Amino acid sequence: SIRYSVRSPRGRPANQSCACACTRFCALRTSAVLLPCAFVVLQLLFFAFITQADVDDQDLSIRPLAEHDEDPDTEFLLGIGDPHKADEPEGNLSDTVFSARMGQLLRLASEPPEPSGPNGTTRTPVGSMRATANQSRAADRRGRRAFGAGGRRRHKTVHVPVNTTALLEWDFGPATLEEADLELHGCIGAGTYGSVLNATLHGTTVALKLPMVRHWGFKFLRSELSAFEAVRVQIAADASLAASSRNIVQLLGNLTLSLDRLLGRNTSSATWSCLNYTDLVLLRDVYGVSHTPALALELVAGGSMFHWLGSLAAPTNDKASLDEQRRIFKAQVAQARRKGAPFRRALGSAFDLLLGVARGMQLLHAAGVVHRDLTEPGKNAIIKHDEHGITAALIDLSQAEVCPHGRGLGARAVDMYAYGNLLYFACYGHVQHAIPWTQFSCGSSGAQIGLETLLSQHDKLHPNGRIAHIATGAGAGAGAGTGLFNHCHEHAQPALDALMQYCWQPALIAARATHDAQRRIAANYTWAEVVERLKSLRMMRKPLFRFI
Repeated sequence: SIRYSVRSPRGRPANQSCACACTRFCALRTSAVLLPCAFVVLQLLFFAFITQADVDDQDLSIRPLAEHDEDPDTEFLLGIGDPHKADEPEGNLSDTVFSARMGQLLRLASEPPEPSGPNGTTRTPVGSMRATANQSRAADRRGRRAFGAGGRRRHKTVHVPVNTTALLEWDFGPATLEEADLELHGCIGAGTYGSVLNATLHGTTVALKLPMVRHWGFKFLRSELSAFEAVRVQIAADASLAASSRNIVQLLGNLTLSLDRLLGRNTSSATWSCLNYTDLVLLRDVYGVSHTPALALELVAGGSMFHWLGSLAAPTNDKASLDEQRRIFKAQVAQARRKGAPFRRALGSAFDLLLGVARGMQLLHAAGVVHRDLTEPGKNAIIKHDEHGITAALIDLSQAEVCPHGRGLGARAVDMYAYGNLLYFACYGHVQHAIPWTQFSCGSSGAQIGLETLLSQHDKLHPNGRIAHIATGAGAGAGAGTGLFNHCHEHAQPALDALMQYCWQPALIAARATHDAQRRIAANYTWAEVVERLKSLRMMRKPLFRFI
């Protein structure tokens, strides 16, 4: 504010030179204060970003289970993911991190653990893990404050039943087989909800199915047992369906398997790679459980119909001519007929395999059971060789649902639609998916949304209700057009196309129905009719496929 009348050495007024000097001085002082502050802020932002990234990578959150189970007070959903670990299935943390954080989460919702395990190890008493709905919500809030709400992305949702002992004792009942009679040999395969081992029981090779405590494994094992029981009751009530029991994998019994016995295997080796070490440790060391339930199932090892039909499908794109598709399919058939080919016998018994799937579905629906996991055509239908010959058996009833009397019309229609897709795959070599099991159930309201999705998908694939096989050049010769070459023999083409439409119609009718009277028309389409039509085709003594 001081003004001078003298001139500065550079010819400017002194007041301007003073103002410039003051500005520079203030700028320097401001920089001296702001730069350290900015540095501190940047450090805080950096550490916050690293912390958030760590939370995002683990993607750990907890919330009460409300809509997926009957008892939301004793179960939680735990979202866990580790996208950076390539050697473990998605959704698994390392053993140390998972056990530590699982213990913290359980302590948030339950009493402090008591030292009750061997060698002084701490095992949380299962009975103390029960929480009321209010406690669950409080644990949810505390869990989110401790670990974050999940960040930008979520991975697999992991199911954690809190009262595991109640599941073991109440849901599965007493064991009908003894563990001492069982000899384990290695893995057959693993899925989201459990793993399957190769075992020997009283000299007979069996498939041993183990659930996972996470990923809803216990819930789906319970569903499978319910489906087997419903089928057993139906066969006892209707002896005419007893012959169709060979078309559903047989339950030989249930047992409890020692966790220490499983953990003694080298899970890092290929032989035992299907065993989830983290899940087994969770059961034993967190829940204090010494045994896990297991189902002993008939071993059906003939390969799936999905893989069999896929080996015949021509690997072509939509622009391949019909002549090109014909040439490739002929070569595929010649390859499949060679001595030693894996599906050589199945090629000449195709109608028996299709009949086997239809009879298995007929028995399931008669027992009030919907399979719900026939999304990919033939994936859960395994080629079976027994004393009666060759057939197909339905497997994996873990997503099956037993519908109360008068319910499940839409769900049964989706199962039948999936069988139409199996016929379409056999004749045209292209996979057409049904809707996944998560989109329909026994309840009419639960199936309606899925049916509408299925209708929209069907209309796009088969416009105007016609089977999509000849896209262009429909009236031209055999070499014209770029549609799909029909693999099935000329004598069976019209009947099989009509049977496809018959199987698709119940779901389409139920999807378009506006009231129950229209929806009940779908009940007129039966598996008995499907079986009779296939038997008529088989009696012609002609092969299903061309070039045989």
